[in-house]
Amino acid sequence: MPKTCGRASVWVLFVLVMGLGRAALASTLTVFWDPSPDLEVTGYVVSYGTQAGVHPIERDVGTSTSLAVSGLTDGVTYYFVVQAYDAQGHVSVPSEEASGVAGALSGRPLIITCPAPSVTSYDGGSLAMVFSPVVSGGTPPVTTVCLPPSGTVFPVGTTTILCTATDVLGTTASCSATATVVANKQRKSGS
Repeated sequence: MPKTCGRASVWVLFVLVMGLGRAALASTLTVFWDPSPDLEVTGYVVSYGTQAGVHPIERDVGTSTSLAVSGLTDGVTYYFVVQAYDAQGHVSVPSEEASGVAGALSGRPLIITCPAPSVTSYDGGSLAMVFSPVVSGGTPPVTTVCLPPSGTVFPVGTTTILCTATDVLGTTASCSATATVVANKQRKSGS
């Protein structure tokens, strides 16, 4: 080919959908990729198959940067590549191959547990507290945000902490706890 389009990078996100049929589940793998920086790119082709390096099934997705491939067999590994093309029909070299196992979602719900930090202020003043919620399950990557954030200076008394975890599918889980700063104006022993 005299011209090649910009190389697309590809990654696979695993999504399990409702089963079709009584005995076996049919799954969906959704492939997402970064758009090509080449301004002449007018679309993408996703190719896939069940053998590494062999991609007999092709789907032209136009300008979309994702494709949900449904009706896949649970437990089977599928291999994907993406190619960009331009208006003249020039096609880029394939992206690096990405693979995913149909039906391989963790199956575990997203769970977050908030800490209940407590410190003693020996001078009756506010203190900074560092804490970290525990997150499990969900579909990585999972981001966590706490309000107020870890490292905040808390006044004497109790303050509610609210933490929310969000996975790549947009699933969220939240928790709350109480951060406590106890005023104890007695000197620390040994001070």
